[in-house]
Amino acid sequence: MKIIVKAPASCSRQKLDEFRRLVEKGEEVVPNGLRKRIRRAFLLAFAYIGDSVVGIAALKNPFPSYKKKVFEKSGLIHRYHEFDKELGWVFVEEEHRGKGYSNQLVEAVLLNARR
Repeated sequence: MKIIVKAPASCSRQKLDEFRRLVEKGEEVVPNGLRKRIRRAFLLAFAYIGDSVVGIAALKNPFPSYKKKVFEKSGLIHRYHEFDKELGWVFVEEEHRGKGYSNQLVEAVLLNARR
């Protein structure tokens, strides 16, 4: 398995569509406006086996209104301004789960964020 981490602006439309397809496959995200949110992300991570993308993760730039709502719900509104990024859209194809790929994707995206 190989992981590639890129800024959305460095990704082809095909790669962005592939990323979106896997986000939607996870059935945890409202698809309306997803393409725009993916393009707005800070970093995208792709896990490959051969030429196939089998997993994804992202370090997102959430919209301020969304971020505020999340922090209010958690009871941590006083920490709202301390965090500007959000880890999310972590998804691994079912047949590749249980192999530590999601951990590797998260580690890769966080390591690349420090550069």
